[in-house]
Amino acid sequence: KISANFGAFLYGIALGWSNGVNDDIVDRQDFKFYVSAYHFAWIVALMPLGGACSSAFCGVMRKHIGTKITVFIYGIPMVVGYGLLLFAVNVEMLMIGRFLIGTSAGCYIFIPVLYIGEIASKEIRGLLLSTFFFMVYCGVTFVFSMGHYASLMSLHVISGALPLLYSTVFIFLPESPPMLVSKNRIEEAKETLMFLRGSTFNVEAEIDDLKIRHQATAERKSFLKVFSVKSTRKALILIVCMFFFLQMSGITLIPFYSLMIFTEAGFQNHAEFLTILVASMQALSSLFALATVDRYGRRILLIGSTAAMFVSLTGVATYFLLKELKFDVTKFMLAPFILFCLYVISFSIGLAPVTYVLLGEIFLQEAKVYVAPISKFLNFMFAFTVAITFPLLTGVLGFGTTFYLYAFLNLLGTFFAIFFVPETKGASLAEIQSILGMDWRL
Repeated sequence: KISANFGAFLYGIALGWSNGVNDDIVDRQDFKFYVSAYHFAWIVALMPLGGACSSAFCGVMRKHIGTKITVFIYGIPMVVGYGLLLFAVNVEMLMIGRFLIGTSAGCYIFIPVLYIGEIASKEIRGLLLSTFFFMVYCGVTFVFSMGHYASLMSLHVISGALPLLYSTVFIFLPESPPMLVSKNRIEEAKETLMFLRGSTFNVEAEIDDLKIRHQATAERKSFLKVFSVKSTRKALILIVCMFFFLQMSGITLIPFYSLMIFTEAGFQNHAEFLTILVASMQALSSLFALATVDRYGRRILLIGSTAAMFVSLTGVATYFLLKELKFDVTKFMLAPFILFCLYVISFSIGLAPVTYVLLGEIFLQEAKVYVAPISKFLNFMFAFTVAITFPLLTGVLGFGTTFYLYAFLNLLGTFFAIFFVPETKGASLAEIQSILGMDWRL
């Protein structure tokens, strides 16, 4: 079960790669060809674009050929991608490599989550899923550290070897019982449940439940019929807005551009070390995500999280604006680092977990088959937008104004949470659907 989470670690490496090598590629020009800041922005952004392109296909592949074979096949583009980065002789090879890595990353952030949800018992499912986000940020921290302490060759060799190892190990993991039931391999499903739950576990009741759930999902309704229901349409609008604010909060800037940001803030000699600290802070704070969501409820965490992120980025923006206006900011040098720590902690215990909890709570089962790929695609496209526009915005507007823009988007997210996001803690699906059906909601 834990080994299935390693895909999240690989996703984190793909996410943080650009920040880990920014200094080598753009500043020191370690490659034998020139990489401009403009080209580097595209190299960064093509990873989430690759994830968006694969979002529609990995779910279909999983349905037809199973989880294990899907994960194995999607490991190939990532291995090839890191090979292209390792042996790159021009910018185009870097771009293609990043795009291929993104296609695999799009699978690793989606399929293993479904797999864990299907094989884990309900008592530990939440713990394992919360560990998934911890592993993502551990991957980011790992690649930041490798970028600082190791050579580009070592980074690419290790990054390429890990998905090869992961795909090979995943083949030997058991297929999930729901997948086996969907293929009418009932005896295998029973054996797998006994392996996962223990030989003394009574599997018959769970098998019967899986059969009922499979029968319900097999009678699949059309997209138009599913979303003809008012509450389902509103739930879709709600979750699209949530993923918009998730990415437009600027959180993707941490794995993509934090080295550039800290260097611009004046930490030329310590920027790499500070990026590692911020990433580590995000990893540790993610461990508390599940407990906070279950204890304090969704709305209050979402409002507090986005408000704190607004305050943090407003402070960062003010620091950069004063610096750009030639004010002496040496007395406040630590301010950006402290504010970014507050920013990632707020994100990790509020906006991030609440978005994914709502994704699982507010939809009827018949709608989830459509919502999962839609939300995944939009999440990657919003990340792509942030990745490609940040260097352009800072070049035209400066860092100060750019961060004021992201702060404003977090403020909009706060008001959105106040006026449009329902509290779902302790509510049944029927109660949630009733709330979403009210006219004053969305």
